This record gives sequence, C-alpha cells and structure tokens, in this order.
Amino acid sequence: MTATEKAAQKLKEILIQRFFDTGLGFRVTGNADQSSLATLDIKLDNQRPGDEVIELYGMKFFLDQSSAALLSDYELDYIEEPTRRFLIKRP
Repeated sequence: MTATEKAAQKLKEILIQRFFDTGLGFRVTGNADQSSLATLDIKLDNQRPGDEVIELYGMKFFLDQSSAALLSDYELDYIEEPTRRFLIKRP
C-alpha cells in the first residue's frame, strides 16, 4: 500500500484534532535568563486548576501562574539551523 501526501497530511490533522478534542494541550514551563532567552519544556498534558490557557492556531497551551508571568513577553518559535529545536525568545 502507498498513500498520497494529501492523505497522510489529512490523517495527521485528524489525529491531532482527536488529541485536542480529549482536552489535551501543551504544558509550557520555562526559566528565563539575562540574555532574553529562556529554557523551555513542552509536554502533552491536561489543564490544571489555576492554569492560564492560551489558544493559538487551533492548539491549547497551558501555563502555570509562575510560567505565565515569566513567559508573558516571549514568543515560541522553531528553528532548524544549526540544530532543530524549539526556541523561546523576546520578539
């Protein structure tokens, strides 16, 4: 069996939507340093009492109160060079 790229992309969309329909989102925690960069941890999780919930591009991000305050002026990005990674920075 083979699949077209369009079929594979649609299956990915369905899978991702089902995760979010169950209430899962991305828990984001971070620690900032003096250089305007932050160390970042992202994992799948459910919303917890007291979380700040941010909805972007059809996804939910959960931040506890201290992470929400710390990361309020930061932007999440993804870079591929020099290594593939998520980056959080001040825009």
